[in-house]
Amino acid sequence: MELTAWQALWLAGCARERSCVTAATVRLILARSATVTAPILDWAAIGSGLTVDVGVNAVNNPALGYCHSDGQTHWRNSDLTTLIEYPGQTR
Repeated sequence: MELTAWQALWLAGCARERSCVTAATVRLILARSATVTAPILDWAAIGSGLTVDVGVNAVNNPALGYCHSDGQTHWRNSDLTTLIEYPGQTR
């Protein structure tokens, strides 16, 4: 799980760069917290120009649907700027 969290932060950093913003906060929702420590997440986030807001939710984790889907999403072909929410923006 640590590697998955690290990759999520790296991808969020790519989205931040493509959006041409200097800093961003990523909301990272984990299924469990036992295997990932805050210092590791902070270190990975800082390296990508991010701050991290960590939550734990094993039941309603938004990534769960992607884990069970047949297809893959290739980040190089995706518009990563859609991952960015700006202050005051609603989805």
